[in-house]
Amino acid sequence: MERTEPLQVFVYGTLKPEHVNFELFCAGLIQSVAPALTKGRLYQIPFYSDKYPRGYPAMTSEEGWVEGYLLQFKNVGILEKLDRLEGYKEGRSPEENEYQRQRIQIFTPDKTPLTKAWGYIMTIEHVQELQGTALNKTVW
Repeated sequence: MERTEPLQVFVYGTLKPEHVNFELFCAGLIQSVAPALTKGRLYQIPFYSDKYPRGYPAMTSEEGWVEGYLLQFKNVGILEKLDRLEGYKEGRSPEENEYQRQRIQIFTPDKTPLTKAWGYIMTIEHVQELQGTALNKTVW
């Protein structure tokens, strides 16, 4: 029997514990949750609805730190659902995707390298198209 590695995803916005999409997409499917950091910069995207009354975040690969959580899932099948949520489709051009799913370096809260995990990154060009505003903080 082939053993598969657990699926690990870094989350920094609506998929964080106690946020709306954690309950919808992650509840009951998580093996572990740990506070974590990655390198990047946060932006606020000004999209307003009942579901996201204050808009939603985007992370770019610019210099800085982003605080979030490292989620470890029981089933790798969740990745397809997360991709749909984040507007990502493998093989589609970056211009057609809302976010790009990439393997990113994850750090412990004291900035010790930990592992690599999937993360959803938005290009700075797309942030600008959506009129995103840079956040001068590491957490959303």
